[in-house]
Amino acid sequence: MSRAALTKLWSFFALTTLTLSFLFFLRTTGVKPGSDAFGILGYKASTIPILALPMNMALFAIVLWLTWVWSESTERGNWAQRIPLFYFDEKDVNPLTRGGRVYQRWSFVLALVVPMLLVGQMADRFFRGAVYGKPAGSAETVKVAEGVQLLDVSVLLAIPGLLRFGDPDGPQYFAVQAWVYALLLVLVLAAWLGVMRSVFRRR
Repeated sequence: MSRAALTKLWSFFALTTLTLSFLFFLRTTGVKPGSDAFGILGYKASTIPILALPMNMALFAIVLWLTWVWSESTERGNWAQRIPLFYFDEKDVNPLTRGGRVYQRWSFVLALVVPMLLVGQMADRFFRGAVYGKPAGSAETVKVAEGVQLLDVSVLLAIPGLLRFGDPDGPQYFAVQAWVYALLLVLVLAAWLGVMRSVFRRR
């Protein structure tokens, strides 16, 4: 893959990740964005995390991978040269100049720092969420787990029927879902640290 193609892919996924992550963040705070282009207004704020967290992690993982590929292919230079240029070509923005480094700082923050913080915020919302279900012998849907109790698979498996996240009518929840998300979070964090090491390496 050429560096031009890599730059275009990185710019697309970086912008998509930042936009969606920020919209999801706004929705979890109860704010209704002016545009519903992504169809997120149909979900309650309490149910958004179960849908947004895996999407945020998947998109951000792509950005991290593209950043790592670019950084590893840049054998020499400073950190600003090890991050793809958002939107522009190298002939338009020179990372070796003062203006180019300032531009790259903003790209770094908006593409690699802010999305990581938003992933953390969404993870916090998810692991503070509640799961609803109908306990054995009950005809009423009630809260069966909340917070760290989401990790207690035995309790959730004891509930017959479907589990729902965030609301009695919310999205379906699987008993092991919290553990899967926790594992993915660890992998994303490890990948982020690996990319930071690659970008800021000394050589």
